[in-house]
Amino acid sequence: MYNLGVCVVFAGLEYVRNTSIFREPGVFMIYLNIAIILELFFKKEINKKNIFVFVIAIFSTFSTAAFITLAAIFIAYLFTKNTNISVLKTKSFLIITFVMAIVVLLSYSGLYDMVFSKIGKDNVGDGSSLARGVSVFANLNMFFDHYLVGVGIKNYPAAFGKYTLDLVGISMDVGNNTNTITTVFAVYGIFFGVLLFYMLFSLAKKTSNSFMVRIFLFLVLIMLYSNEDLRYSLMSATFLMWGMTSRKEIAI
Repeated sequence: MYNLGVCVVFAGLEYVRNTSIFREPGVFMIYLNIAIILELFFKKEINKKNIFVFVIAIFSTFSTAAFITLAAIFIAYLFTKNTNISVLKTKSFLIITFVMAIVVLLSYSGLYDMVFSKIGKDNVGDGSSLARGVSVFANLNMFFDHYLVGVGIKNYPAAFGKYTLDLVGISMDVGNNTNTITTVFAVYGIFFGVLLFYMLFSLAKKTSNSFMVRIFLFLVLIMLYSNEDLRYSLMSATFLMWGMTSRKEIAI
């Protein structure tokens, strides 16, 4: 790794992607998007400078999922029903920021390829795309075979290798797993899987009184928790538990 002061990047790779203090850009972008959710939906006075810095940091990760979830968060905020001047100014700021981001991406083909080339039809064999695919289907197949209590933590690494071998013909290391939600179902079974969904829904529910906002942010949380395995992240666990508290107790 190289510490460049404003970012931390992998050494010896073709693309320079900001990982910050995390193990890879996909983890960093999760907490950046969570920070934007907190800024937009839980603070009485939104700091536009913070939002701008978070967006720039998301750009520096060059994560495909980061841009998709960021767009969904911005769209969710546009559905908020508050019509005071401050909120309208924030909505205008988000629209301008989003348009600027699209213009920058479309203006530089290299940037566009770095962000979106992984989801093209000719890139289904890309390591990132393959890992995300097997993280869904291998874990779900595992869950269907052990739906009550899961395979257990101790057996999971070997089971992941076996199920990926059956699925794609390659025994993949558990380090390729990138999905928290399907992993919880596979490892712990249906009760903990449903509990995780309940936590995510509770967190989305407390962001706004608007049904559309809640739905958008619930989908955002599903996307974020499907991008990396966060089972051992204390920050993630705290965030989920905090999501189950009363909204009256969480003024920022």
